[in-house]
Amino acid sequence: IESYGLFDASITYDHGDQWTVALFGNNLTDEEHFSHTYAVGATSAGGSLWKFANPNIPMTYGLKLTYNFGAQ
Repeated sequence: IESYGLFDASITYDHGDQWTVALFGNNLTDEEHFSHTYAVGATSAGGSLWKFANPNIPMTYGLKLTYNFGAQ
């Protein structure tokens, strides 16, 4: 797997002990890479029968609201 860089960011606002609002973004540069690769069935020649890989999650972003019902 070639090297890669990811850019994630978030900002959070806490309003006392009850409310939290967070804006987040993951993989903001929409970098395409594989998060894991697997070699299946080693051969005597030092290779493998086949290989497969998991692609990364594309750019995601959102807003998260949290309310704590236990706080007074």
